[in-house]
Amino acid sequence: MKYFIIFLTLMNHAFAKNDLSCLKGDAKLRELYQSGNCEGKEIHLTYDDGPDIELTPKIIKILNDKNVNATFFVSTDKLVVDSSKIGFSPFEIAKRKEILRLMIANKHQVASHGFTHTAHDLRLNFEKTKCEKILSPEESAAELKKSYELIKDAIGEENYNKQKYNLVRFPYGRGSKVSKHDLELILRYGHGSNTCPHLVEELEKTNEERFSMTYTQYVEELKKYRESGSIPLQNVYSKNYTHIGWNYDSEDSGKAKHLRGKEYRNYLLETLCSNETPRKMMALFHDNLKPQNVEVLPELIDKARCLGMKFKSYEEIQKGSYMENAGVIQRPPAIETVMKKYNKNAEINFGLDKEPAKSCPGNCKDVIRPIDKKCYSNSLKTYLAHCKGDEYICFFGKMTKKSDIENFDLYCSKEKCEGASKTTIGKEYFQCQGVDFKCINGEWKSKNEELVKQICNL
Repeated sequence: MKYFIIFLTLMNHAFAKNDLSCLKGDAKLRELYQSGNCEGKEIHLTYDDGPDIELTPKIIKILNDKNVNATFFVSTDKLVVDSSKIGFSPFEIAKRKEILRLMIANKHQVASHGFTHTAHDLRLNFEKTKCEKILSPEESAAELKKSYELIKDAIGEENYNKQKYNLVRFPYGRGSKVSKHDLELILRYGHGSNTCPHLVEELEKTNEERFSMTYTQYVEELKKYRESGSIPLQNVYSKNYTHIGWNYDSEDSGKAKHLRGKEYRNYLLETLCSNETPRKMMALFHDNLKPQNVEVLPELIDKARCLGMKFKSYEEIQKGSYMENAGVIQRPPAIETVMKKYNKNAEINFGLDKEPAKSCPGNCKDVIRPIDKKCYSNSLKTYLAHCKGDEYICFFGKMTKKSDIENFDLYCSKEKCEGASKTTIGKEYFQCQGVDFKCINGEWKSKNEELVKQICNL
């Protein structure tokens, strides 16, 4: 009896604190409320692959009626007239551009989801036996640039410049989100399609050989990949854009794609409240060809609020370091020029509208240079960058005995160079870093010198 009275007191207190009449007659909502997991969770809604001429305006209206801010990641090929495709007439393109202006007028973010919906780095099929279509670094840079220009054209230069945040999300997240298995392949063979010819030999290896990276090593290597290893991300940073991932997936294109009505609503609320879901969420939904996301949205917002969850604007959700530490937000580096240490494209000049340097002549694409290829150390059970190691070091992509390397001290010099321009004074650069001039043994030398080409494998 005593415990029953305490329970009633707690419930009365809860009902006094919040209006919980919305729970009445709904066993699932009462169950979620009583779990205590929902209270205080924060959500920012994001929508990919639109705009959908019929559905997106309805989503915008519901969001406005409920006073919820969202970010729309636009697939910008939908903004180009194409007489060979159904739905890409001049009239329909004009309607989509009008929808983007409607987003801006109602204080939502208009962001880039690239041009074609193609992966910007390694993407394998479910069985890990073959590569899906992957953009080369050059194609990635060109598609991103085109997408920014199409958005600017659609919403107008004034609105484009007024947007406080320049945001982009890669299709499938590839270029930022990468699994442990896929990252091991990237480190072993290089970016994008470099891995594809090696998939057959990978399947012939033992699991111990294929999956040698520990979780701690994965976290460290993923951080490096996002900071300087992902060529597509460097292109994003170079234009002063921020990449936005997600840490909650509605699965509206996955296991929940056939759910409708109350069943879909309950699935969303249950997963949003789950202990396995973060307290602050960048939530992934789709507006294109997903009528269920229109049908469920009003009640989803109302019931989530009833359960104690809060819908936040992008301005609010991005504050603090949580989203960055979680790998959801990747902002451009704070300095204007950042030299690359881990990828082949060491000549991306931040802050300048300059195309990435070609890594190979003619029509070849996506070739990783030996100086940038990591080596696997059997003794250390990890991957080593160029010139790293002890008795044996990684030297131009191969583990080599240090004593066998002629002029080792010159090739692998640890002497640093100090930045010489206004924006780089006081900053230090390592061997082979630089754009028109490279740091060689502590001195700046022209990249055209034969010694520089030899040492830096240019």
